[in-house]
Amino acid sequence: MSDISKREHSAHITYFDFLRTIGMFSVIFMHTAAGLLRGAVNMQWWLLNFCTSFAFTAVPLFLMMSGYLVLSSRKTLDVTFLCKKRLPHLLVPLAGWTVLAILRGLLLEENLTLRTFLSRLVKSFNEPAAVHFWYMYLMIALYVISPILYGGLHSLDRRGHLYVAALLAFVTVQTMLTALLPDRWDKLVAFDLAFKLKIFGGHLCTFVLGYYLGGLKHKIPNWLLASGALSLWMIISLGTYWLTVQKGEYTSTFQSQSAGFEVALAACIFLLFRQNARPSAFFRWVPVVPLSLPIYLMHNLLLAAFQTAGHFPRGFFSTVRMTAVNALLCFLAVKTAATIKPLCYLFTGMHYQAACQSCNWVFTYRNIKSWLQRQ
Repeated sequence: MSDISKREHSAHITYFDFLRTIGMFSVIFMHTAAGLLRGAVNMQWWLLNFCTSFAFTAVPLFLMMSGYLVLSSRKTLDVTFLCKKRLPHLLVPLAGWTVLAILRGLLLEENLTLRTFLSRLVKSFNEPAAVHFWYMYLMIALYVISPILYGGLHSLDRRGHLYVAALLAFVTVQTMLTALLPDRWDKLVAFDLAFKLKIFGGHLCTFVLGYYLGGLKHKIPNWLLASGALSLWMIISLGTYWLTVQKGEYTSTFQSQSAGFEVALAACIFLLFRQNARPSAFFRWVPVVPLSLPIYLMHNLLLAAFQTAGHFPRGFFSTVRMTAVNALLCFLAVKTAATIKPLCYLFTGMHYQAACQSCNWVFTYRNIKSWLQRQ
């Protein structure tokens, strides 16, 4: 790893602020737009498809950031640190939001009893209580094997790293070709090896890719990254339209979050921000980044509440509005939870003192007080 990447990792990583914020809004948008994309293909559909094709980079971006942070930190080798610090940071808020999701579901079904609650709780060990919680299950599994990944990657020489990079490229290109080729031809690239290398549904490759992108020594020309990103974005959008028309229903093969075009697009975005992002005061006054995890955990539950109350997006602009309202309400709710000491760690995975120094209302009060004193 280069000296630059070492310095980046030892201090605050500025470009991650932008990537996490983009990822957070993207996830909310694509879940809000999901229903409309299954409707008629018209101008509203085109706008939603175009934006959703970008929004599907959210999961790859989150995985790349986590992959870089975890696989470039020597603490990853410390199993005690993993069990006492990293895993609880995911497990505790997952448990808290799982309980809320189960209670909400049972209340809607008018079937809230101790027996049904415990039954759903036990079931959540096998499958998520809310569909978007799958990401947490994936991250827990990746964290569990992270010491093995770290040890393996850091024992490789230059040729070994090139070999891993070639395998990552193979999986990505094979997925792209599978999407591009007609059904009668895709057997030509349906390699069993590629299928078996897509461990954790292909997300392990993205996780490892983040380690390489975050530690990249050489700068890639911005024009090349921007051109690549725009080309991939257009291919995903047009490919999704083409398959949807061909099959007569919304088909998101080109928008796969696990490999292929979306991962390549996310890689371009990752590197563009890595090379160009500068610190912004916005993130100090609006601390969405430390709260991005609980916002992710809450947003789909709030979206379901909107739908239960009869509030559905009617088109592109109402989808944007509902996304903004959802993000704002989630931000205020989890910021408040982070201010209440007994709830802070349960719903954010963050210790109360850390929240007071980074994101909750105590932090905001101190920020405003400090600003007023300087005036």
